[in-house]
Amino acid sequence: MSRSAANKPGRQRGSIAILAAMALSTLALAVALALDTGRLMLEKRRLQQRADLAALAASQQYCDQFSSAANARAAALQNLQANGFDTNDASNTVAVALGTVGAAAGARAFTEASNGQAVQVHLHRTVPASLFAGGFVGRRVTLQAEAVAQRSLIGALSAGTRLLSLNTSDAALLNPILGRMLGIPLNLTAAGYNGLVAADITMKNFRDALIDIGVVTPGASLRDVANANTNLGNLLQVMANAADPGSGASTLANLRGAIQGTPAAALSVSLSNILSIDPSLGAEQGLDSSVNSMALLLAGAMAANVGNALAIALSLNTVGNGVLNALLGPVLSTTLQLNVISPPRVAIGRFGLNANGVPFTLAQSAQVELRAGLILNLAPNTSGLGSLIGALASIQGDVGIGVSAAGGNAWLDSIVSCPTLRSPQLQFSFGSTPTLASLKLGSASNPAQPAQLSIQALGSQATITANFGADLPIAASSPQIIPYSVDLSAGNALPTTPVTATTDLAAALSNGLTTLGTSTVTNVDVTILKAIKINLDINVLNSVVATLNPLLTAVTQAVLQPVLRLLGVNAGQLDMSLLAVEQGNNALLM
Repeated sequence: MSRSAANKPGRQRGSIAILAAMALSTLALAVALALDTGRLMLEKRRLQQRADLAALAASQQYCDQFSSAANARAAALQNLQANGFDTNDASNTVAVALGTVGAAAGARAFTEASNGQAVQVHLHRTVPASLFAGGFVGRRVTLQAEAVAQRSLIGALSAGTRLLSLNTSDAALLNPILGRMLGIPLNLTAAGYNGLVAADITMKNFRDALIDIGVVTPGASLRDVANANTNLGNLLQVMANAADPGSGASTLANLRGAIQGTPAAALSVSLSNILSIDPSLGAEQGLDSSVNSMALLLAGAMAANVGNALAIALSLNTVGNGVLNALLGPVLSTTLQLNVISPPRVAIGRFGLNANGVPFTLAQSAQVELRAGLILNLAPNTSGLGSLIGALASIQGDVGIGVSAAGGNAWLDSIVSCPTLRSPQLQFSFGSTPTLASLKLGSASNPAQPAQLSIQALGSQATITANFGADLPIAASSPQIIPYSVDLSAGNALPTTPVTATTDLAAALSNGLTTLGTSTVTNVDVTILKAIKINLDINVLNSVVATLNPLLTAVTQAVLQPVLRLLGVNAGQLDMSLLAVEQGNNALLM
């Protein structure tokens, strides 16, 4: 064939046509593949969106309607049907379960539980694998999507003794203590304190009052509030502006005026020390919760004095206390040493634990060290029974009784059942780690040294001197979960009555001194004629110290126990109160 024939235009056009056909076929295949892939991705995305919406719809019923997986399933199916997922189509399947969300291998994991507050929706949808190939020959693929949502219930929780009312004796004891923390003389009556007890402060009003004085910016959330720093003077001003109108607000305003210009007014207060806020709360969540003015005042005053050793002079009327009145006369004068290690904290947040097992809402009671000194000088010129004892012997003593109380923790552990139209009961459980405490005996003037007791019988030249000390741990139970139920339809349902179990410090001291025996006395000296010392059987002389048991027990009952109660500390146990309940927003977790 000649060269010219091979290059004829007709042959060239045939080659180009073949190449064009091949290119078009490849392009069509690529387009078909892209369309199929895009279609499947779109189907998958739509399926996931429907699962998300169905899970949110079902979880929205939490604490509204559902008490079983069947009710949650009904809400999910209704939402799916409304969003174009035909639940009657054999190609579509739906699974709905209640459960909890926890951690597994560093990631969130859903575990089925009939009383869980999370809802899992699992969808399957079978579709043609390809509209251009497999779809024509019947090949199909199953897509699936899963979503887990949970609607949180928000609660406000306090840990520690909640003061319901104060009497005249409480006021007389609290005035020098609170006055010392505020740096001013204080003479509030029981009615004045009870006005503070009756005045609640909502978190919304508290936040708004902080905004008004520039501590936080407009639109601040509770988390912003808890992260703010102020001083004691500003805190009292904010509380006065935020409290319910009445005598409590007036008392707060008067206290603010009294400390203005004093060093105490400038004491720093970190609000994170008195408020613990669940970090997952939205900007407007938790603002309906309220805190008692009296509790917030004490917490703020204690927060301002963390680390300060406070010496507080007390003069207490002993009328009505037989032992103290008989031994010491009508007045017990002592110096109370108070060291605030950490103030109490109110917590606001969700029920339950996070993926790491840490409670969302963790409240804490105050952690304090408290010591009362007792200088004994029973001689013929003393009054009451002390005079009678002094007629027989001269007794001098330097004795200090101390309590060290670590802060206890409380949390909103889990919800068992939510209130419904048929039953307004909210059933849940508190979690608690009780307050650990110990009682210590030693010198009043120097706590690091043993207490001293010196007895000399009148007319005798023998003096018995005993040094003694003790560290008596107060047994506290292990961390425990305590079921609780409250009728939210009742007008006075919140705050709830405190869950209380009391350990009596005085009984612990009395029992400790009785059971410790000779280990209490560290050494005993007997001096005759001011020069000759002899050794006596310590078992015999231990009875000398045992005679102090009623007196030390009475001082504990009259001073230490009431002061701890007023500061919100219940040594050996923990008091818990649900202050408020607010239904939170539902959210996707998985």
